[in-house]
Amino acid sequence: EGGWLVPSLQFLTVWVRKIEKPGGDNSASLKELVATLRDMFKMLNREKSKRIGMLWITCELLRAYFALGQINQCQFLINAIIQLYQKEGGLNQNEIPKSIGVTLFFFWGKHCVFDYKFQDADVKLTWALRNCPAGQKGFKARRRILEYLVPCKLRLGILPSEEGLKKYGLDVFIDLTRAVREGDVRLFDERLEEHSIMFIRSGTYLLLEKLKLLVYRNLCRHVHSIELQRLIAETGKAATQISIAPFEVALKWQDDCTPDETVCILSNLIYQRAIKGYISNEHKKIVFSKDKPFPPVSTWRSS
Repeated sequence: EGGWLVPSLQFLTVWVRKIEKPGGDNSASLKELVATLRDMFKMLNREKSKRIGMLWITCELLRAYFALGQINQCQFLINAIIQLYQKEGGLNQNEIPKSIGVTLFFFWGKHCVFDYKFQDADVKLTWALRNCPAGQKGFKARRRILEYLVPCKLRLGILPSEEGLKKYGLDVFIDLTRAVREGDVRLFDERLEEHSIMFIRSGTYLLLEKLKLLVYRNLCRHVHSIELQRLIAETGKAATQISIAPFEVALKWQDDCTPDETVCILSNLIYQRAIKGYISNEHKKIVFSKDKPFPPVSTWRSS
């Protein structure tokens, strides 16, 4: 009931949003639109038969809040949706039009990125990506989604292919992905600084900055692998205790770290559960766990 009016509602809200104010400053008119949309949200929220319209108004409000830089206002809308569908086991994406679902989950996922809820963002943005229109029609939308989904995937230790990044013109992530994979701290810092303005504008800079922990971990994993092979060749058996010295050399080479800074980085990796083991200050060694000394990112303390 009332669902047939949703396309008209979508057309009108998009049309009003795209009307440009003379002089190019649309912030005042956008704030007026937000006030109107909030009244519509409250009205549509009262009736179950008008929930689809309410979800679209939510999309437009989320879009406006991001445009105005009022990201803190988004949580109210998201909480309202969660509470509204809580008795029904949550929002069922299959029961809403794809055009609304994709838009809603894009902005919801984007908000999760800003809120550092990487796994929630991954779920929302992945669904939005999979349900975008195929071919050229949905190309721009898929690219916008990937601008936020790629950093989330990287943060969760899932590295995109270079071919996929090039396909959507996301070349800025190619060297960052390679730096994460290879534990190349120097390359990571260079590329993050080079594209910092773009990442700040998109709101992903702080998320990408957190990837440095993963870069450190992968560098240490490479050092661990090399040292383990050397010790096996020398003694004929695997060892769990490895000298801190080769880690000091690697971090000095990659990030100009002092021995004390190296110990701090290793201690933080252990605290964050990126490395399973402990540091023996007396013997200046790291004692690694026999079972998964480098746990998956999903188990880390800060994930």
